[in-house]
Amino acid sequence: MIDENRAWLYHDGLAYLLNNSPGFALFGDFLSTVELQNGEGVAATDGRKFYIGPEFANYTPDQRAFIIAHELEHIVLHHPWRGVGKDHDIWNIAADYAVNDALHLHDIPNIPLPGKPITIAELLGKAKGNDLEVPPNAVAGIMYDPSVENLTADVIYKMLENEAQKRGMMNPQIGDQTPGNINGNDVIPNPDPVSEEETIGKLKESAKKYVDNHPEKGQDANIKRILKELDISLNLPWHVILQQYLKKIVAADYTWAPPRSLIYPNLSEPIYLPRLRSKTIRIAVAVDTSGSIGNKDLAVFLGNIEALFSTILSQVGYKGLFMLTTASVYWSKLMPPVPSHTEVITNLQEGGTDFRPAFDMINQIMLEPPDLFVYFTDGVGDFPATAPNYPVLWVLNKNNPVPFGEAIKFEL
Repeated sequence: MIDENRAWLYHDGLAYLLNNSPGFALFGDFLSTVELQNGEGVAATDGRKFYIGPEFANYTPDQRAFIIAHELEHIVLHHPWRGVGKDHDIWNIAADYAVNDALHLHDIPNIPLPGKPITIAELLGKAKGNDLEVPPNAVAGIMYDPSVENLTADVIYKMLENEAQKRGMMNPQIGDQTPGNINGNDVIPNPDPVSEEETIGKLKESAKKYVDNHPEKGQDANIKRILKELDISLNLPWHVILQQYLKKIVAADYTWAPPRSLIYPNLSEPIYLPRLRSKTIRIAVAVDTSGSIGNKDLAVFLGNIEALFSTILSQVGYKGLFMLTTASVYWSKLMPPVPSHTEVITNLQEGGTDFRPAFDMINQIMLEPPDLFVYFTDGVGDFPATAPNYPVLWVLNKNNPVPFGEAIKFEL
């Protein structure tokens, strides 16, 4: 059990975390129901439980949010289970560097590190014999090192072992063994594989529930990174993903700039309302007709494109270029409107596949880069050598890799 005050502090920090990190909103259900226990020091986890120590009360709400995220990230990355059989101190240090890198760079950029970063070189350089002097608390310092950016705890663990041997440290250990210190002593080894399976299952269930209720969040970079870490595939229909892209473009077309003249001059403070910029959304669409895309697929693709463009982009106005391609762009038309299925079928040709001419035509015809280029293809052909300076969404009817942009699977 946990005492009432520590539970309140935890939920207060949790509220701050969920309000300031889109990524961790995935785990709202999990974090709200995770078992809390009284612990020592600041905080710790064995993967199944959060242990909240008396020193947790010494931190501000944003720092408590960081600590909760820190412990959760240990669970997401399987650290309590993967640390079994490894040197406890070195594994804890390696896991903390991996976690703090992920948090600071990706997951909670809106929440600052609670203390001064301590690099691995600094940590080893201040060692006294075999004793590693970790910061006594997160405010005094936090184990964060840009040189290990995006490295796993296992890789950092090997690095620490090798560096310690080079420095003649036979049995490196943390000098201050205070339990619950998030600098090197907060991951409790858990040898139970069943608990790992159950806990990760709960994390996935929480994440899937959130994305199902908020499909528009599926394109958030932090959420996508965490879902990938948990091996969760969104499997959203291609037209839903395209819809999300279009809505994001339209949302970005609003600005909080003040109007040129005050509409409400009698107010003591001006009211700034969102207004549209003067620009029109620029869209390019290409369809590869080299033979792999059937008539039914083409009809479904065109129908969805027309419906999405008319319902979403009509709010702000759009213009663009529609192309039919094989080894060249053999037919094109300015939009709006999106060409009808009959119009496309009338002009249909087959041939080889080269994606480069469509990109060349965009550069020639469109005065400015498009806000989005949608290419419907099987993904087999010659690609440009370099990525363009605008987003490309490949709608693929086969599972083929693309060198740049984002690929989504077309399914009826």
